[in-house]
Amino acid sequence: MQMANSILNEFKGHNEAWMCVDSILVNAQSPQTKFFGLQILDEAVNTRWNVLGKENKLGIRNVLVQLVLNFPEQDRAGQLFLLTKLNGTLISIVKQEWNTTWTNFIPDICTSAKESENKCENALNILRLLSEEVFDFSKGQVLSKEVTILKTAMTEQFSMIY
Repeated sequence: MQMANSILNEFKGHNEAWMCVDSILVNAQSPQTKFFGLQILDEAVNTRWNVLGKENKLGIRNVLVQLVLNFPEQDRAGQLFLLTKLNGTLISIVKQEWNTTWTNFIPDICTSAKESENKCENALNILRLLSEEVFDFSKGQVLSKEVTILKTAMTEQFSMIY
């Protein structure tokens, strides 16, 4: 176990580990392995997002959206930690992209919420996380100008959520 942990941490420290995360998230059977991949991806989003190409950004975003939308209905409670991490990583991307290339995030998530009770519940969780990030916790992480833009966008789009 100690050797496996050492190998995983070495992999996590590699500069290009994030490039393998999509395969990990799509192909891994173990929720713990997917969680580990999400940790790597979240770190990349928070530290390297602005230097990634458009194709990489869109690919990462699409993989995450599909994983969130298609999260298994069965055993949802047993894998809640994974869904929570998926949602958090998605919010990290939304904060980077919302006012530039993902202006339709709220309409998209509201549309997906209509598909099932579980998707609606998760969409509300994602919107709660976004609201907390924008209105409460973004100090020091996002420029004040960007916070103002995000707050304005969320306020303007609130009627869609309601």
